[in-house]
Amino acid sequence: MAEKNNLCSICGEALEDPEFTPIYPNFICRACDEKAVTFQGKPPSHFSDADDGDNPVYIDGQKCWRRYRFGGYITMLDDLDCQTLDEFYARHK
Repeated sequence: MAEKNNLCSICGEALEDPEFTPIYPNFICRACDEKAVTFQGKPPSHFSDADDGDNPVYIDGQKCWRRYRFGGYITMLDDLDCQTLDEFYARHK
């Protein structure tokens, strides 16, 4: 059985890339991440040239934040309803 921090914070399935879980809190698996939408219900934008994109995003009605970096991103569940990504990091240390 996988450790709790190696499980998706939404569906509870084992994460494909558990090496990131110590760095990023409440990590989300790829399958859940594929369901992400903006507040308006549209697919989130990702601007890889600037390591930027839409935030927050929602997965099954749950607020999540994305960290854009190195042309990609990871998604993290916000279980504390933070107002910004910086607040999310500060409250999830």
